[in-house]
Amino acid sequence: EVANDTIPANARKEGDENNSADITTITTATNPLHYVTDINSDAIRIAKSTAEKNGIPVPDFQTHQCDLASTLLETLTNKVDILIFNPPYVPTPDVEVGSSGIEASWAGGTNGRIVLDRALPQVAQLLAYPHGVAYVVVVDDNFPEEVARAMDERYGVRVVPWMRRRARNEFLTILKMTPTRQFCDGDVGGRDIGDVLK
Repeated sequence: EVANDTIPANARKEGDENNSADITTITTATNPLHYVTDINSDAIRIAKSTAEKNGIPVPDFQTHQCDLASTLLETLTNKVDILIFNPPYVPTPDVEVGSSGIEASWAGGTNGRIVLDRALPQVAQLLAYPHGVAYVVVVDDNFPEEVARAMDERYGVRVVPWMRRRARNEFLTILKMTPTRQFCDGDVGGRDIGDVLK
């Protein structure tokens, strides 16, 4: 079942028509700030080029070459209205995760969840309550039901399937995540979301 709601009609979609930079910002704000993070310098370069091509003013667009959203957590806790995350979700040997090769862009490790499980606590921390929303790409191999249960139990984040599409040999699901309460420092507890399921 897919959630029966849509992006507001007055929303703006900005992004490279070829999706080469994997950056899309959907916003209804009149002067939004855009933050893009990636560990790969080429992805950062492409994101900057995409923003420029779409007329996003330089002061409104910040790139951070870092691991997940690590450099933004202190300043953006409970402040992000819309977060879009397309993690490396393909199940692969764990050694491929975080490599310097191209496989790092898709290699998700065991159940395709190594990077995703590390990121989900940050997603919960960044989302503004009560109106923040995250859209996260997963495949069935990622066990999205487990992700939803863990996010609800640990962080009070409601997770529903928002959209599902076939892309060549896989079914992609966009999970819509919304906080049901304000994030608190005690919510993290130093644990990845995968630990909650153990």
